[in-house]
Amino acid sequence: MVSALGVVAALRHRDATGEGQRVDTSLLGTAMALGTPVLGGFEVDEPVFAEVRNDLDAARAAGVDFDTIREIYEQRVIPGAGAFRLYFRHYATADGIVSVAGLSAGLWGKFHEVTGLDEVDLAEPYGERFDRIVAEAEELFRTRTTAEWLAALGAVEYPCGPYNLPYEGLEDEQIRANDYVVDIHHPVFGGYTASGMPLQFSATPNVDPAASPQFGEHTREILAELGFAADEVDGLVSAGVTPDSVPGT
Repeated sequence: MVSALGVVAALRHRDATGEGQRVDTSLLGTAMALGTPVLGGFEVDEPVFAEVRNDLDAARAAGVDFDTIREIYEQRVIPGAGAFRLYFRHYATADGIVSVAGLSAGLWGKFHEVTGLDEVDLAEPYGERFDRIVAEAEELFRTRTTAEWLAALGAVEYPCGPYNLPYEGLEDEQIRANDYVVDIHHPVFGGYTASGMPLQFSATPNVDPAASPQFGEHTREILAELGFAADEVDGLVSAGVTPDSVPGT
């Protein structure tokens, strides 16, 4: 995706200047860009980060296990840790799992309106009181079904949705309506399911998806487009110069 964006930007530059250019990217650079919220920081916060680094170094020196070190890091560094513990996460329900995704003060109020749970102090996301309310939320969500929670949270416009396993997501109404997943027929293997186009354009609609071509399937169409007559193509195929597919193979 980053490569595609780079190519589009370079093409725009070419259109404006007439000059082409090389575009480079990497998985490492992309990962760093996606990690900005936890990798970046402001100079004014450096004393806090230095304290965290010292604590992590001390934990390593003491032989603390990885899970504990990760817990220290998540509690001290990850932005909005408290909000993620309560308002933006998955909850087990009576019959499955529901995902909630509220990251603003207005939404947090709606969460407490629906659940009836006590307010929390996000400045102390790992205190005893916060832990208690998180535990109460987890217990509460298990008392009602996913559908019941979706109805209750949806009534106050709190972002939520069912947690779908991959095979469940394939049949999601919204996914199907947008053709994000499509059903395709292959002449050899029969029907199969695949990802559809995640982009839609008003002026250039997507073509209907088709199975991957078989070896030599489009030989004749391509050569015809290049100006070869049918008898010339027959000669090339007969001579073994170019392949020609055999239906069903």
